[in-house]
Amino acid sequence: MKNTLYLLLIFLVSPVLAERAPLIPDARDGQIARQVARMLPAVHLRQAPLDEEISARAWTNYLNMLDYDHSYFLQADIDRFDANRTLLGDQLQRGDVQFAYDVFNVFRQRVQERYTVATNLLARGLDFSVAEDYQWKRKDAPWPPGSCRTE
Repeated sequence: MKNTLYLLLIFLVSPVLAERAPLIPDARDGQIARQVARMLPAVHLRQAPLDEEISARAWTNYLNMLDYDHSYFLQADIDRFDANRTLLGDQLQRGDVQFAYDVFNVFRQRVQERYTVATNLLARGLDFSVAEDYQWKRKDAPWPPGSCRTE
C-alpha cells in the first residue's frame, strides 16, 4: 500500500514539473518585485514593513506551499535556503527574486528524483501481499535527512 500511494503521488505531480531547463528570472520579474515591495506595506491589511519577521514568515510560507508535507525537500536543502530566511524583504525591495527561482528549481529536481525512484520501484514490481504503512500527513514530520535513493 505504501509503495502504491507513493507511486500515485509521484505520477500525478511529475508531468507538470518534468525535466526542463532551470527557470531563471528576467528583468520584468525584478520590476514587479520592486513594485510589490513598495505597495505591500501600504495596502496589506496588517500594513507591516518588509522586515525580518515578515521575511521569515514569507520564507516559511513559500517552502510549505511547495512542499507542505515535507516529502520533497531534504534537510540539506532547507539548511541551504536558511541563509535567506530574514533577507527576503530586502531582496524584494532590490528586485532580486533569485531565491524564489532557486528554491523552485530545487523542488523540480527533487520531484524528478522521486519520479526516478517510483519508476524504478515499478520496474522491480510491487508485492501487494506485504503489510506496509504510509505516513500520509507529514506536515509536522521532519524534512528527510538525505538524498533520495534512485536504484
